Amino acid sequence: MKRSVVERLTGRLRRFARALYAGSETDMADEVVRLTIEAALTADDTAGRSDIRICLFQHMIDKARAAHKSAGTEPPVVEPSEDADMTVALTTLRFEERAAYLLVALEEFGYADAAAVMRVPYDVLATRVAQARIKLDEFFDEAVRRAAGGQARGTPPGHLRIVK
Repeated sequence: MKRSVVERLTGRLRRFARALYAGSETDMADEVVRLTIEAALTADDTAGRSDIRICLFQHMIDKARAAHKSAGTEPPVVEPSEDADMTVALTTLRFEERAAYLLVALEEFGYADAAAVMRVPYDVLATRVAQARIKLDEFFDEAVRRAAGGQARGTPPGHLRIVK
């Protein structure tokens, strides 16, 4: 039974991992998925759990968090462009914001379940999701502004001038 549940969730795990590792090579995402599935099938820590989905995603987040901390990387500074897409936008988020946002927006976890997956209090998760949404909104607003007039935020259009 556990094997069939894990098999059904494999696609979701892969999708989540690839989004979580946005901008990176997919090898790392695939490795985290493989480790998660392997651990789920060999360990007894999922026994008696009401939602194996939470357990699998917890394991994946734990593995990804450890890999992220050992790499010591922060999101790169990416300039929005007219062809900005969600993958690029996700790379601008901190790891914890990206993971929280993806659990809620992509994987459709409720906030309580997503907080359980992340092993953080509900209000911490809600804050991370809100911060991610704000940053993504700003990223795409800037991309639209640049596409519309080629102007960065705070720069008046060429036919206008600032008068003091």
